[in-house]
Amino acid sequence: MTKLFIDCDPGLDDAIAILLAGKAENLQLCGVSTVAGNQTVAKTTENARRIVGLGNLQCPVVQGAARPLLREPIIADDVHGESGLGGAELPPVDAPLAAENAILWLAQQLLNEEEPVTLVSIGPMTNTALLLSTFPDVKKKIQRIVMMGGSVGQGNVTPSAEFNVLADPEAAKIVFQSGVPVNMVGLDVTYQVLATPSIVEKIRKLNNSVSEYVSTWLTDYINAYYKTHGIEGGALHDPLAVAVLMDSDVVQFEEMYVDVETRGDLTYGRTVCARKGQTGKAPNAQVAVGVKPDLFWDMLFAVLMRY
Repeated sequence: MTKLFIDCDPGLDDAIAILLAGKAENLQLCGVSTVAGNQTVAKTTENARRIVGLGNLQCPVVQGAARPLLREPIIADDVHGESGLGGAELPPVDAPLAAENAILWLAQQLLNEEEPVTLVSIGPMTNTALLLSTFPDVKKKIQRIVMMGGSVGQGNVTPSAEFNVLADPEAAKIVFQSGVPVNMVGLDVTYQVLATPSIVEKIRKLNNSVSEYVSTWLTDYINAYYKTHGIEGGALHDPLAVAVLMDSDVVQFEEMYVDVETRGDLTYGRTVCARKGQTGKAPNAQVAVGVKPDLFWDMLFAVLMRY
């Protein structure tokens, strides 16, 4: 059983990632922390609480950073809508937040763990960078960081940069240079797991406690992707990062040295991924270079059927 904490900015695909982690047979979701990204941190936190409530996942939720380390915040309301969850209105929940400070809370949780756990970062990496910088002792309690972000190739916000990294490049740089093992699940693979209308209809027909919400989220997501990217399908970026923990065969990784551009005018936020021998520096990340979409969809449907 893999114990994990999710740090996220819900977000339509974040919502599905949380539900995926919550019912996967070999995962134990220990908590959810939030960060500003797809929407403001107030909205992402409320969304996280409602998603956890919808799935009856019984795990703590705690609010994190409201802005990046150095830059002004950016949000992705063109894709995720004014609420962050498109047009699906989730019922409110009564459960209070677990703590007032996600960084301190995460440090306490990790330091109390007997064995190292996994941190899944599927939003801007502000919280993760602050955690590693402020409480360096937690590094020995993190088995690995599985992050959704970056790209070996082009970005999705600029030609160089992917959203989660561009939202806080300085934080991403800290994470890659932290010495903690990193699995980078970037656009090179996530754009190969596209939710289509036929997939949405298959989910809707599950007719359980989450299927109508998930199908509505994905319908909104597909429409937004077509308007913003001209793509006929919505890429399930964040759920793929969780799927890596469910079955290692779903994604093929390659060792690389990854750094983040924080000064270039045209390349700000780019993940610069160097294969062995290109820089003389030892690899600091496992970078996703291949994916098995059919295996991913099989896992997603198997989990959604448990609700």
